[in-house]
Amino acid sequence: GVSARGVFPTDIVVRDVICDGHNRQGISVIAGINCLIENTKMINTWGTPPAAGIDFEPNHAGEPIRGFVMRNCESYNNQGAGYEFALPNMDASSGPLEITFENCTSRNEGKSAFSFHTFNGPGYDRPGLIYVKNCTFEDNPYPILLNGTSANGFKVLFEDVTIKNIAQKDKTTPAISASGLARCEGTFGNIHFVNTKVYDTVERPLFSFFPSGMLGSLDKVSGTIEGYVNGKKTQEFTLTDEWAHKNFPPRQFHSVKHIDITKMAFEPLTPGAVPSKPFSPISIRSTGYWNILANKGDTLNLTLVTWQLGKYLPREMGAYITTPSGKRIELGAVPFKSEASFTKENLPESGIYTLVFNASPNLGYVKWCNLPIAIRQSPSSQNLCCGTGNFYFYVPENTPEFTIQFTGEGAEGLKATIWAPDGTQLWQKDDISVTEQFVGEGDLARKGGIFKVLIEKPTHLPVIEDHFIRIDGVPSLLGLAPELLMKPVK
Repeated sequence: GVSARGVFPTDIVVRDVICDGHNRQGISVIAGINCLIENTKMINTWGTPPAAGIDFEPNHAGEPIRGFVMRNCESYNNQGAGYEFALPNMDASSGPLEITFENCTSRNEGKSAFSFHTFNGPGYDRPGLIYVKNCTFEDNPYPILLNGTSANGFKVLFEDVTIKNIAQKDKTTPAISASGLARCEGTFGNIHFVNTKVYDTVERPLFSFFPSGMLGSLDKVSGTIEGYVNGKKTQEFTLTDEWAHKNFPPRQFHSVKHIDITKMAFEPLTPGAVPSKPFSPISIRSTGYWNILANKGDTLNLTLVTWQLGKYLPREMGAYITTPSGKRIELGAVPFKSEASFTKENLPESGIYTLVFNASPNLGYVKWCNLPIAIRQSPSSQNLCCGTGNFYFYVPENTPEFTIQFTGEGAEGLKATIWAPDGTQLWQKDDISVTEQFVGEGDLARKGGIFKVLIEKPTHLPVIEDHFIRIDGVPSLLGLAPELLMKPVK
């Protein structure tokens, strides 16, 4: 394989290959341009998750997948899914997503035959096509999963697809399940079916949509799915935009323009201030991004911590910073379930540095920093996970209005409390699973100041795990200490 960053597998052909008994994956696709996999079997994969027949999973947004074709391929008896798509690291900068499946099959998998997961909304929507043509998926315990697709992004088309005895783990589960993901901030959809048939021994729903994410809406859907029980046609389900709009209209939120901070200049709110205690463990899942404000010649002191998510083992845990002009400065490795401190003297430029901390697939947070620092939540929200405690955000004087959204993910919820600059509690919501919004307006917004937010475990939901926070109307920066906040330069 090619290890140089920015150089991707191109014009690769894999033909007449049997991938049998692999540990972790039959095939992993991190990136690929104009590649073909043909007449290939991915079978009996086991061991480390996801243990799929084939897994499409870029490590970062700069790894494209386009012009990728699988033809006459078989996936069966794998511990995980047959065709797995873990695409949360891709975004709008990744370019078109283009994958075609022709005459492919999946059967007797440990999980879903076709499991697709991505994010949508500002910063994520991208063009392309996922084309599934003349494929058969059968004898699998879970449904076909289509999660996070965007009405304003790539098209998903199932044509001449046969689904047999699928979702056998639960006879009330639909054959095809579409859902939002908590991080998604746009309308779901652009899913289409042509001559798609479901064969089973029981009557089950053919298609369902769970309206997670910020808006929970569905659009740009079409086609009819036919259902057969013991060979006899018993039902059909037709997807139309009219049906989608009626059943899944967008949730109504106060709309405030998101502030693009990409080219904004900042200055310290309290120059020279140093926090008196370590920061709360506001943690980011996998790879996180923080903005650090520095002047040329400054010394940066930084302490980073990693901790384990579930039973995930460490893969790579390291950090670096990029200068305002884009030059990379390595910091080093951070031990698994431990911390590491770094010092960089005589920083070469003035402006916003980006801290990139890769704790994948686990969690990382900043425990200490001597310079203004904030979690960057623009243009899209990062995947916060498990951490509780305080963060802070600054509202400039004469701001007309601002909003802050909190989103959990199903059983993974959170409790959020907001305090005004004078210490008055403004708002509290518990057991947040779908999006909840606080609106700051009137004198509260015009006076501005430092607002404090406390994130806690939910009272009734099982856990605090994946959650997302977004601020509109003011820079979407989650400050780690009130002494280290930054403000836009007037």
